[in-house]
Amino acid sequence: MTYHRSLAGFLRLKAWRELADTNMQVCLFSILYALMGEERLNESIDWGLLTLIASLAAYLCYGVLVNDICDMEVDAAAGKKRSVREVPKMILTFLTGFLFLTGLLLAPLHAWDLLLFSVMGSALLLCTFYSAPPLRFKERGVLGVVVDMMVEKTLPVLAVFTFFRKFSLDALLGILVFSAMQLKIILDHQIFDYQADVASGVETLVVRLGPRRSQALVDGVVRPLYAVAYLLFCFALYLRVPPSLLILLPLLAGFPTLKVMLKKEVIIRVNIRGDIGGWVERIPLYDGYITASLGPLILFLAAYAALASPTYLFLLPLALASQLYIVKGHYLRLLTSLRTLMLGGAQTGDHYP
Repeated sequence: MTYHRSLAGFLRLKAWRELADTNMQVCLFSILYALMGEERLNESIDWGLLTLIASLAAYLCYGVLVNDICDMEVDAAAGKKRSVREVPKMILTFLTGFLFLTGLLLAPLHAWDLLLFSVMGSALLLCTFYSAPPLRFKERGVLGVVVDMMVEKTLPVLAVFTFFRKFSLDALLGILVFSAMQLKIILDHQIFDYQADVASGVETLVVRLGPRRSQALVDGVVRPLYAVAYLLFCFALYLRVPPSLLILLPLLAGFPTLKVMLKKEVIIRVNIRGDIGGWVERIPLYDGYITASLGPLILFLAAYAALASPTYLFLLPLALASQLYIVKGHYLRLLTSLRTLMLGGAQTGDHYP
C-alpha cells in the first residue's frame, strides 16, 4: 500500500463526514439551545464549551470509524467501497484510540464532571459494541434499533444537557425530538438496505419484520411522532428565546409555500442520494423539510449567541461547516429555483430534494 494511497484513504474516511452532517448539527443545536439564557453568555472565552464540542466531534467520528472497521467484510460482500480499507491497520488503531480517549476524557476532565463522564462512557461503549463482536447490537433486531438511536442522538444530546445541568421538561422534549429523528433514519436505511442485508445475512429489525410492516411502522407512528415533537420543541424554543420567532415564522410558512411551488412544478423533487434508490417516493416532504430546517435555526442561534458575546463568534463558522451537505444538496438548488422563478425562466429543471 503506497503512502499516497494511504493518505488519500485517510482523508476520505467516512468518519470525517460526521463533522458536516446531521449528527453534528443536532449536537450544535442542542448546545446553542442550552446556552441561551445562561450565565455562560459572558465576555470570557468558554473553554469548557470548546472541550464539549471537541469531545462530541471525536465521539461522532469514532462511532463511524468503528462501524466501518467492523463492517469491512460485510461491506465487501455487499459490494460497498470503503476508504477505511486503504488505511494501514496501525494508523487505524492509533486513530481509533485517540478519538475514543478524546471523546471520553476531554470535556469531563476539564469540568471534573463525573456524570458527564458516565454519559460519554456509556455512549462510547454502546457505540463500540453496536458494530463490534461479540455483542454486535446492529444485528439484534429491536435492540439494535434502540442502541443505534441512543448512540447517534439520545446520548449525545443527553451529554449536552448534562454538561449544562439542564434537566427540565424542554430538555426531555429535545431528547425526544432527536431520538425520534434517529429512529426514523435507522428504519429508513434498514428498509433501503433490506435486499443487501438479506444477501449478507445481517438480521436487522426490518429483515425480521419485513419491509412492508416496517414501512407502515415508520409512516404511521415514527414520522408523525417526530413531526409533533418538533413543533412542540419549536414552541419551547420561542419561550426560551422570544426573538427566535423571526426565524420560526418564516420556516413554518415556508413549508406550505414549498408545497405550492411543487404542485405548480416551479420546482421538482429529485433524489440527490445516488446510493439510495426511491428516496423521493418513500420519504414525505415534511420529513426532509424538518431536517433541513435545523440549518437556519442553528445559524440564527449561533448569530444570537455571537451578538450576546463576541467570544461566541466561533460558533458561526462551526454552524456553517456543519451544514456543508445540506447547503449543497438543498439550499443551493432551492435558491436556483427561486432565481429562475423571479426571472420568469423555464419551470423545468429546478430541483428540490
